[in-house]
Parts: sequence; C-alpha cells; structure tokens
Amino acid sequence: MIIQPANRTLSVKEYYFSIKNKEIAKLNAERAAKGLDPVINLGIGSPDGAPSEEAIEALCQTAHKKNTHGYQSYVGIPELRQAIADWYAKWYGVQLDPASEIQPLMGSKEGILLLSLTFLNPGDKVLVPNPGYPTYTSSTRMCEAELLTYDLVEANGWYPDFDALEAMDLTGVKLMWVNYPNMPTGAPAKREVFEKLVGFAKKHKILLVNDNPYGFVLNQPQSIFSIPGAKECCLEMNSLSKSHNMAGWRVGMMLGDAAVIKELTAEFVSHTKKGPINNKVRVGFLEVKTPMRAKGAGGDASPLSGWKSVGRENPLLVTLEEFCFVTDNKLPHKRTGKPKRGYFDAGHFNIVTRLHLQVDSIGKDTVMATLQDCDINDIASGLHVTDVNCKIGANKETARLRDVNIRMAHTQIHLDEGTVVLPSKKAGRKLAYQTSLIKGRTLLLDIAKPFAPVLSQFNMPVNFQTFMSGDDDNIHFRNVRV
Repeated sequence: MIIQPANRTLSVKEYYFSIKNKEIAKLNAERAAKGLDPVINLGIGSPDGAPSEEAIEALCQTAHKKNTHGYQSYVGIPELRQAIADWYAKWYGVQLDPASEIQPLMGSKEGILLLSLTFLNPGDKVLVPNPGYPTYTSSTRMCEAELLTYDLVEANGWYPDFDALEAMDLTGVKLMWVNYPNMPTGAPAKREVFEKLVGFAKKHKILLVNDNPYGFVLNQPQSIFSIPGAKECCLEMNSLSKSHNMAGWRVGMMLGDAAVIKELTAEFVSHTKKGPINNKVRVGFLEVKTPMRAKGAGGDASPLSGWKSVGRENPLLVTLEEFCFVTDNKLPHKRTGKPKRGYFDAGHFNIVTRLHLQVDSIGKDTVMATLQDCDINDIASGLHVTDVNCKIGANKETARLRDVNIRMAHTQIHLDEGTVVLPSKKAGRKLAYQTSLIKGRTLLLDIAKPFAPVLSQFNMPVNFQTFMSGDDDNIHFRNVRV
C-alpha cells in the first residue's frame, strides 16, 4: 500500500462472519467441483424466506418513478418516520415522536458504529455482553474505548447478573449494549429484566442500548421503552432484516431520546453528504431568497452554506441543512452611546440553523406547512434551541403558528398558537407578534447565559407561564407566573 492504515484499525480484525463466509464459499466451490451438495451455512443467519408480495410490489412501483432516485433527507422522509412510529405503536405499544425520536438507518450495524463514534472518546468504557454480537466489540475498539465484558450464563437464563455488574468498577462507563431477544442464546425479552436494566442505567448514568431485531422471531414483540422512564437513559435499535425477511434491503432504525438522536444526526448522519447551494426557492406566491452574504449593522455575515431542496420534481419537503449567520457589530448603542450588552442589543451573533419544512398545501395567497424539525444554535451567546416543531399558516401579511413546541437541553415550552405580522417596507408594516398562553419548564442554565449570565450558575428548575407580544423594538410579557 502507498500509505499505512490508521492505528485504530490495528485493534480490529476482519469481521468473524466475513471470514467464515469466505471459508464456506471456498469449501462449497471444492464440493461443487466434485459434484457434491453445498454445506449448510450456520453462520450469519440470513433469512432464507422472501419479503411479502405487498412489499416487493411497492418497491417495484416506486423504483419506476423518476423522482425517487436522488439523495434522501439525512433524517429520513417524513412518511418513513411516521410509518416507524405507527409500527411501534401497533406492535410494541410504545409512542414515539416521528419528528425527533426516530432516525432511520441502513441496518442496525450502522447505528452501532455511528453511536459509538458520536459518544465514545479514547479511554471511555463500554459494557459488552459475552457471548454477544461481534460488532459491539469491534465498534468499541475502533473508537479506542475500553471494553468491559459482562457474562451471560445458562444458569442465569442468559440474562445479566446484576450483582456481578454492581461489583464491577463502573467508573467511566458511558455505554452498555444489551440484546433481547438475545442472539446467540435465544433468551426472550422479559419485562422484569428490562426494569432492572433501566434502573441500573439510571443509577449509574449509563446510556443503555437495546438491540432489538429479533422481536418477531418466535417472540411476543417487546420494547425497552415499555418501561416508564426508559427514554431518559435508553436507546433502542430495530430493523426489518429478520422480522420481514428483508436483510438485503437495509432498513433499520435508532429510537429514543430526542437530544441523543439529534446529536447522532448532527455529528455524523448529516455529514455523509452535502447538498448544493441555491439562492432562491419559490413555492406558489411565497419566495424565499438566500443571498450569499447578509449584512448586520456593523459587519458582514458569512456566506450561506449548505442549502438543499429535497425532491426537485416534488418540492413539498424542504431541508435547510445548514444556514450560518455571523456578524460582529462593534458600534455603540444608538441611544446610550455605550457598548451594547444583553442578548437583544448584542453586537455579535454566530448562529447555525437547520430545519425541515413540509409544505402541506398551497393556495393562491396562502401556504399551509409543517415545521417538522428546527435546530437553532447561537454559538456566541450559548443559546441552543435543539428542536422547534409547529403548524404554520401564512399569507402575504401574517403567519399563524399552531401547536408550537420548543425544546432545549433541559427546557420544554408549548403554546397553542401565535400570530406574526410580517414586515413590509412597501406596505408600511412593521414586525409584530403575540401569543396565546406560553407554558414551560426549564433549568436556569439553559436560558440564562445570553440574558443574565450570573443566573446560569444556578442549576434551578423553573416552571413558568406567560403571554408574550412585541414588535421591532420591544418585547412585552403579561401575567407572568413562575
């Protein structure tokens, strides 16, 4: 080779089943030359049945469509995420938010590696079952993390020995892999075991991941999310490979806490491909321009990066993968002459925004849309909104938002509706807005840094409600209760 492999590869050997498949292929070639039947492969366990006729027919019909062969959205099309949510509700009795708690994968093996790359640093520790799926071990070693095996023995029904786990040095453990129904032992999923696993993970602040592709194979489907509070400390992976005889279709999913899924998508999934930059998108009467540079009061913004319109022949799903706005305004306050302070008078912004917007209907003068997901990170101030979703109805003069949900790391805010008057110099309209009752729960450290930095030192939970209105110059809060 002209260059040497990375050092991290020295700790990882060729995949066990890859070696065995080569050996079996060689053996079968020799047997075929002698006129003998092939040997039975008991290795990787690929299903020998076919998918349902309905699935095959749907694939054929979709493959003939001209607009289904381009790049897909990094988070999966909304129809797929909704179908996964419906599937979990029907068969597992678990409710999942399709906009924020589901990440489609090309099989669960991809999820094991992406999750490890996202959360493991060299020296971190990972609890891996023995016996267990080899990819848990190889992904841990690839990330230069420390492997801690815990034994599954027949005398204990092939379930973890929790006394033995508690006796281990768990300092630095970040991840724990479990797999029920279990491969290779066949031990079924049990609610009492899931309850103990969730309690163990919460106690030791470990991210527990249940790899669950065998739920329909001689089992009653169960999910670890059936345990109250599991989303606080658990993820679950699933796939259609074994349950639907679709191993070659590569349909998998990662499910769980919205913040963890968001981190996974932001760090790795969204960086696997990048869309071109367009400087104008027109949908009906609504025209959105994205100039290559935007000017602040005292400085220039950076160029836009990464605008992508998904599905050009059917432009109803728009994904803004990355919008960067940076400005450095050193001018003094226009009234006081003093340096600007406070978030709304700030002279420095460094904002990165990502959003996924579905246009539901277009009329002559109105647009109805669903904001499925929006991430707003002001790096300069430390204010990071991890998700916004709502229904939007807009015309040329106003936009009305319904069922608005805003999330930050430790904050959840909800309001039934809000109205925004859209500014127009030509029509003489200024920006104005008002909301219905806003209800929320937060920790001060989530919201205090840009407004009152001293309060960010207090890790204090706060429940609040208020009405808000304002315009270009002022924000008004009414009937504030804390």
